[in-house]
Amino acid sequence: RAFMSAASYLLERGPGGALALLEIDDFRAVGLRFGQAATDEVVIAFAQFLNVMLQPGHSVARLEGGRFAMLLPDAHQHSAYALIEEIISTFARVTTGSSGGSSGSAGVVKASAGVATIAGSLDSILAKAERGLVLARVSGGGRAELGDESPSYLAPSSRGKRNSGSIDANHRLAHKGYRA
Repeated sequence: RAFMSAASYLLERGPGGALALLEIDDFRAVGLRFGQAATDEVVIAFAQFLNVMLQPGHSVARLEGGRFAMLLPDAHQHSAYALIEEIISTFARVTTGSSGGSSGSAGVVKASAGVATIAGSLDSILAKAERGLVLARVSGGGRAELGDESPSYLAPSSRGKRNSGSIDANHRLAHKGYRA
């Protein structure tokens, strides 16, 4: 509820910013293969990871299961995309290095994301972010897609662009005691 209130507030102040839907790939398969304790471990680890990666002014909330939403109030579309793509790729690198525990034995735990700019109704923003998430997942997962425009695989030049506002993920993780 608090997250939706924050999103509504951002809409009231006018267009600008971005919303991302992030989901742990193959979340149900992890549960079926390794049990509820493993899915709990993965959700907790992903939530902690997202909190480490947050920049000032950003917020994150768990929506359900392995799905989270992140508000990026002052991010432009492509800087938001670059940030979320960096979060997704860093999470895959971090989980590749994990050892022990149920989730570590599952191999690489990946996540996917859909990013939408904050403009229009909350329903339309969520629908665009959901569209991006679906595009990311059907493209093999472990990636982010913009829900506001054509998928990146249709416009290869948009893939891999980095904005000067992107984060130094390894520095953030090291500062919080994590290793990428």
